[in-house]
Amino acid sequence: MDLTALHELGRDAWPTVELPADAFASYLADREPTPARAADLYIACACARGDAEAIGRFEAAYFDDVRAIVTRLAGDAAIADEALQQLREKLFVGGERARGITNYAGRGDLRGWFRVAATRVTLGMLRGRRKAEDVGALDTIAAADADPELAVMRQRYASEANQVLREAFAELTPRDRNLLRQHFVDGLGIDALGKLYNVHRATTARWLEKARAQLEKRVRALLVKRLGVTTATAESILALVRSELHITLSSAG
Repeated sequence: MDLTALHELGRDAWPTVELPADAFASYLADREPTPARAADLYIACACARGDAEAIGRFEAAYFDDVRAIVTRLAGDAAIADEALQQLREKLFVGGERARGITNYAGRGDLRGWFRVAATRVTLGMLRGRRKAEDVGALDTIAAADADPELAVMRQRYASEANQVLREAFAELTPRDRNLLRQHFVDGLGIDALGKLYNVHRATTARWLEKARAQLEKRVRALLVKRLGVTTATAESILALVRSELHITLSSAG
């Protein structure tokens, strides 16, 4: 479908939002426009340009949907309001290129993308409130293990294991990377993930298990190849990686 037709689809979906066709065409140049996402990209583009009408329509269409998610995560209405305000600022404040809404590329449903963005902002704010340290790497973990053998293994292989995990993680699909981060870093359980992706909890459980199995398989193979260790030793190193997965993935690419 040509850009004119996509523009018309977007305008039909958001009739009160005026967006020049040339501005929309420029916005789509680095994205993945399809008829199914034309309306989503249209409102995102208008919001990215700082259009007050577009931002108002976006909030009316999407903020009530995520408010329940944010309130459940925050556990407090006042904290939820603060998180939503932070979300507004990240999405709509700053120069056109700096506004967070520009990160929406049309690969999936805008509503689902917005739920993920809201979840990340809320959990990030809560971590900040708890003054949690972002350690970010296995080789910075204190080596005061109760098991001397485990302490030696951690000291010897922590740096390599961390690097291997990052490489293996980068090879996963975007959805698998998001699932693992949301589960291990953000602490979302199967039920919360199901609501976030709008699927049955059994589906997210299956997705999560598949992503974790693929990650561990690749880590195990890389450890054997890079370090020249036996499969049994690689499995022991993998156990270290697995035990600190939430820390490493917090800064993985």
